[in-house]
Amino acid sequence: TSELLLPRQALPPEALLTPETVQGIGMQRLVCVSHVWLQVDHPDPHGHNLRLLAEALRLMLLAQPANDRSKIGVFLDFCSMHQLCRDKSEVPQPRVYQWAGEHGKLSDGAVGRFPQEHILFKHALDKMAVLFSHPHVTVLQLRTQPQDYDLPGKYKVPENDAPYFNRGWCYFEQLLAFMLKTHRNVVDVTDHIVGDSTQSWNKVVNTCGLRPHPPIAPHVFAEELQHKCFTDAEADRPLLNRLYREAVTMRFAGAKKLAFQGLGWGDIEACAFAELLASEMMPKVEVLLLQVRGVGVAGARPQNRRATRARSRALITPVDAAHGRLPAPTQRVSPRAR
Repeated sequence: TSELLLPRQALPPEALLTPETVQGIGMQRLVCVSHVWLQVDHPDPHGHNLRLLAEALRLMLLAQPANDRSKIGVFLDFCSMHQLCRDKSEVPQPRVYQWAGEHGKLSDGAVGRFPQEHILFKHALDKMAVLFSHPHVTVLQLRTQPQDYDLPGKYKVPENDAPYFNRGWCYFEQLLAFMLKTHRNVVDVTDHIVGDSTQSWNKVVNTCGLRPHPPIAPHVFAEELQHKCFTDAEADRPLLNRLYREAVTMRFAGAKKLAFQGLGWGDIEACAFAELLASEMMPKVEVLLLQVRGVGVAGARPQNRRATRARSRALITPVDAAHGRLPAPTQRVSPRAR
């Protein structure tokens, strides 16, 4: 075993789960990892995040029935998707190679990926939203930087060294995670879970489980993405805009009934969701069960007040009387305000 994460091509065959195995263990046993890359050539060169992840997975397994602690499947981009890790002799290395100059060549004459591996990489990129947004898949967020991250010479800090919430890919993954999950399936894994002999997965979830934010309209996502940091913004922003729109379509375009209850949403969250509802990304919804604290409907923008109120009256049943009606948005709600 390695003390560091290895790229997909460098992993031994036994580290990978077949589709049949994944189908057998079920979506409840799958985990997606959302994390920052601590170096441009390796996401975790000193094993800080790997130690947190290993402890979280150990606790998750212990929380399973004693006679059924077999496997948990993990999707982590560096290990699950084919990386640019093949050297000039086509041998997989433990780190990825960087593009050299503007001529489409990798440093040190590296091969990077085989053509078929590149096809698989692009396919995985297009389909990662299926896992991150699935209601039964757990998303573990590794947000924090190591305490020694700023020590000179310790890390080769990448050009994009923004914190988790300011990174475009992390923002995208978080919105996918929040689409249909409860707080038990989106967990912020922090340093305090390590070294506590009384720790359990239930304690971790109760302490670090995240209250889901509402899904937002694709045009709002695109606006927010302008404020996020990327290593290659020119390529990544349009890619993420496409992937997010496709994810919203996949999860909501065919839905006839939606339930967002017990999530602790207030006015801000309801207004953000109302904007998605008014964007016609949910054309077939007939029933919407929405539980919101302290909601009013006054002050809608003139251009969409009538349509949004009419849509709200038609869809919100039966929680309207007890919890308030979905408000028409009074202003553009920025996710940064949540």
